[in-house]
Amino acid sequence: MWGRDMHYDWRARENRQAFIGPKTVIASIILDGSPKIWPGSIEVSTEQQAREQVSEFHQKGADFIKVYSNLSREAYFAIAEESKSLGIPFAGHVPVSVTIAEASDAGQQSIEHLFQLDIETSDSFIAAREEFRSGDRTDQSYLEFQQKVYIGYGGEKTSMLYKKFVENDTWLSPTLTYHRNQAYMEDRPELDKERLTYLPTQTTEPWMVRAEQVRERRTPQMQIFAHREFEHQQRMVGDMHAAGVKIIAGTDVRNPFCFPGFSLHDELFLLVESGLSPMAALQAATINAAEFAGRLADSGTIEEGKIADLVLLDANPLEDIRNTTKISSVVLNGILHDRRALSEMLRTARELAGN
Repeated sequence: MWGRDMHYDWRARENRQAFIGPKTVIASIILDGSPKIWPGSIEVSTEQQAREQVSEFHQKGADFIKVYSNLSREAYFAIAEESKSLGIPFAGHVPVSVTIAEASDAGQQSIEHLFQLDIETSDSFIAAREEFRSGDRTDQSYLEFQQKVYIGYGGEKTSMLYKKFVENDTWLSPTLTYHRNQAYMEDRPELDKERLTYLPTQTTEPWMVRAEQVRERRTPQMQIFAHREFEHQQRMVGDMHAAGVKIIAGTDVRNPFCFPGFSLHDELFLLVESGLSPMAALQAATINAAEFAGRLADSGTIEEGKIADLVLLDANPLEDIRNTTKISSVVLNGILHDRRALSEMLRTARELAGN
């Protein structure tokens, strides 16, 4: 979701037998508004700048344009129009200047995360907000506000928005792993103790600092709020799937305690916990992902004539989705990597991380 030059290098080599790495679908650099949130992203202020950036990344070979939170309405809709004109998808965050419904109507291919969805699916949000603003703003009053917003879920706004997603072919990448980690941040260092050894401390140290800050600052009321919010997010994901909204599995790697590889298995489990069947969760990471990326002709299912990049398991994930972690071997670019070889890769990763 943030294309760098190294990703184009990977893509040039990804089908060679000697290459061990991902098959890539590459975004543009993040296009954000003013002020931009991340160093290295591109600040787009005008309609003309927006169109120029879309054209530039289309020519570079990006597979889609990444939009972000602080884009102005003018810049966002210019990106949408230029992307449609050039035939390149755009996806990412829904900017705060745009409603989710507007983003769907504008053709945003996918929505990353679940930001703003609780608001835009609640029939009681406006009244609850006005009541909250008129009173004392305490942790307890915020909990009460949150509960009133959630009471309004499941009505007309909910059904209209989910119906719009289906009609507009708007996909959802809920990144439940990210949201779970935010809700239970203080617990992650202990739960992810082993996984942390596979990454360098320059990556993981900020995560540990963040977890400690949450532990120190989060009041009991705000902890209740965080846990309740995650429960509601899972409910929304299950309801969207039931309504026919297309879902793909994503994790938002390198956010705190979102690990390359490992966290995808967490995402599948959380999707099932949210109400998807094990088969539907697997499809979110396979056939759905291939369809979303326009790669269904050669990927996403096990069929004659398709690329045979395979994960072989020792137990059936349809019986328990957690069985996706019981990996026997991997076939990549025609090469079989057995359990011993995979374990050696993990050992090497730990050594490279300095652990």
